[in-house]
Amino acid sequence: MASSMLGINPAHATTQTFSCGGGGSYTVVNGVFTVDSRHHCSGALVLDASVTTLEYATYLPNVTSLTIPATTVNISTQNTFIARSLITEYIVDGNNPNYKSVDGVLYSKNGTKLFSYPQSNAGLSFTIPADVTEITDGAFHALNVLQTVNITETATLSGQPFNSCCNGNTGNT
Repeated sequence: MASSMLGINPAHATTQTFSCGGGGSYTVVNGVFTVDSRHHCSGALVLDASVTTLEYATYLPNVTSLTIPATTVNISTQNTFIARSLITEYIVDGNNPNYKSVDGVLYSKNGTKLFSYPQSNAGLSFTIPADVTEITDGAFHALNVLQTVNITETATLSGQPFNSCCNGNTGNT
């Protein structure tokens, strides 16, 4: 979508570029995290406090962990971390009003929505916590290690949360 359609005048956009911990860089434009294919981040990535939004299809193929600051209050619920092949954990600042992480998994602050299971987490099986009532689209997308997911009967599925996951091994608990 063009910047002018969003009511943002490109001449007045706030743009900052940051170095990634293990190499590469990322850009924040008006609070939105962006990374392009020429400057891949790698290693443990700690987002700057200027990041307020993570949008659809954030490209992080070489990042091993992602630390989300308290200021990031909007994360797209549709396949946000499509190319997250090396992420083993999400770490969320405890003061974040909308999100939290438990054992490296990204949830809503109240724990009712599961947003993303880290693609390279070493666990072979995972049981959805009883508090989770919604598993968002792409939450278990293209996992490298996970083989089995146990789902509570109270959890609803939004979109395709298990796309390319677990060799089809999902079941109710």
